[in-house]
Amino acid sequence: MKILEIKDKIGNWQIIKDKIYFIKDSSIFRLNDEIPIIELNDNYWGVIFKNDFFNVFTIESLNTFYDYNGNQLKFLEETFIYDIISQKEFLYRDIKENKIFFSDDFVCFGKIVNSHIYKNLYLFFINNDNLLSLFIKNKGIIWTYQFSFPKFYNELHLDYEETKLEKFIGVYENELWILFSGNRILALDINTGEEQYQFESLNKTLDTSFFINNCFLDETTGVIKILAYLYYIEIDTKTKTKEAFIKKDFKDFSMVNGSYYGGDIIYFVGNNKSQSISNNITGIFNTKTLEIEWSYELEIKDKFHFFVDVPQANDKYFGVKDSENTLYLFERE
Repeated sequence: MKILEIKDKIGNWQIIKDKIYFIKDSSIFRLNDEIPIIELNDNYWGVIFKNDFFNVFTIESLNTFYDYNGNQLKFLEETFIYDIISQKEFLYRDIKENKIFFSDDFVCFGKIVNSHIYKNLYLFFINNDNLLSLFIKNKGIIWTYQFSFPKFYNELHLDYEETKLEKFIGVYENELWILFSGNRILALDINTGEEQYQFESLNKTLDTSFFINNCFLDETTGVIKILAYLYYIEIDTKTKTKEAFIKKDFKDFSMVNGSYYGGDIIYFVGNNKSQSISNNITGIFNTKTLEIEWSYELEIKDKFHFFVDVPQANDKYFGVKDSENTLYLFERE
């Protein structure tokens, strides 16, 4: 990896295919283009970049879709968008009516907490403490799973807290894997919603104290890859006992967050806890060799300076942003 560019005062950004898009000075740019794609109004709140278009949304719940030539495609008022598949297929809340829609089809009342789209076929989401599955093709609810887990003891806060859904990990061989707070991991049948397997506490399973901060599913091998600060953990979902292993104890290194695009590579931010408690390091971790293949250390100015972004990468680029909104872009050599 070599440094391609360091850009300051960057807002939302995204690597898409062989292009990099970012917000700077209230305009959306494509890397290496001097002329912006569009200029943003002062009331914009953020931008969601997709493969063929992007959505600019405001604090007043206005949404405008544009293509990457700057042409307006769609405009929506009083709408909160949760998930987008395409210009015509997206999950949203009509704020005025307090209803959830997928495209133009009514789904349920209220709000959604988490959502996950699987291969543009299934949509999973939380509504009123119920987990619902929607089959995208006919817009119909397939099943509802009501979860009610006991409170868990948070060792960091030294108190008992409600168990909440943290992340939809992914789907392998018709099993939907979900991470809940307290390191509880659950597998449900995607066709029926029936429980297939559950780790009530991965800490107890591995007899070790740790916090899961991120996890990913390799949809080719069925292995769940877990970053847990000092530990890298794997769960083999193909075995009947769903075996879990601590594959790597970093001892004096901590992986705090990461991103995964398949294969054996996790892109991460973390720190050497003997030298820094802030995320001053970003790099590439190989889950097969269990080695850090490459890393870059931030020149920290003060205790408030660290990497805050989840890294993005593809076959060509790697990027991450720091707490001062500086974007660090790298290119593969």
